[in-house]
Amino acid sequence: MKKCIICSNPNLNVFKFKHIILKDCEKVICEHCKHFSYESSMTDGEFITSYIANSKNKFINKNQINILNKSYWLNLSRFQMIKNYLPKHSETLNVLEIGPGFPGLAYFWSNSEIDYKMYISEPDLSKQKLFNKFFPNISFFDIDKINTEIYHDNFKNYFDVIILNNVFYYFKDPTNIIVQLKNISKKHGVIFVDILNSKYIDKNYEKKIDMRHVFNKNSLKTLFDNCNFSTLFLDYFDTDQQNILNQNKREIGFFDRILYKCLKLVRADLIVNFTINDTSSNFSNEDGMYLRGIFKNV
Repeated sequence: MKKCIICSNPNLNVFKFKHIILKDCEKVICEHCKHFSYESSMTDGEFITSYIANSKNKFINKNQINILNKSYWLNLSRFQMIKNYLPKHSETLNVLEIGPGFPGLAYFWSNSEIDYKMYISEPDLSKQKLFNKFFPNISFFDIDKINTEIYHDNFKNYFDVIILNNVFYYFKDPTNIIVQLKNISKKHGVIFVDILNSKYIDKNYEKKIDMRHVFNKNSLKTLFDNCNFSTLFLDYFDTDQQNILNQNKREIGFFDRILYKCLKLVRADLIVNFTINDTSSNFSNEDGMYLRGIFKNV
């Protein structure tokens, strides 16, 4: 009998679903934990290859600079949250960011006073070239080799921080991924997860959805509980993120607001200000755009 991959509940609702990447896809909804997934026989390797090919044309539009600026402020708030939960010791921190795209959080680590060694697991070769060019001190980690003998010997109980920023919902078997990451995480090391709030996913959004899983607070916590992690933080926003964004928020005149809202016209000197204001609105209530969690290996 088929069971929920998160809570093992057998009461599932299954529908045929037209997914933009997955072939022969079914949407599976658990009646107990409310987790839903888009299931297919495609392996992670096949999915990643299709995802990279599919993403080549993403964000090529007149609002590209707006998107990039918004990502900057969102990543700043993510980095600040991670800093608040770093393991307390004086040694060099070993950090792994999985599937960051470019630049991920590398910019903020490189401009901090933290003593760290950073690894990147990024399958897109074009992104790897950018990391080599702009962050030459970063090392690459192949997550597909995580179970090989050499990786097991070199990285067992190795990482203090593992970052899954808008990538965790792409893995076919999230439990298996967490078990593997637990093996390379130090005791009391932390895993940071940032995923889209499931309440933002409606019928219109689903037409372009490319993820394999949609977590809610309950299903995400259940998964990490089952893998023997303690939950340090799990919510849609926190005061530190909101303070960071509010400190940089700027008042914008009525005329500029109308131009931006109706015509998407932005004066060059206001581009960053608009993106800060847009970003901060995502954290204005408990149903913010992103669900974020910090989980400790115990």
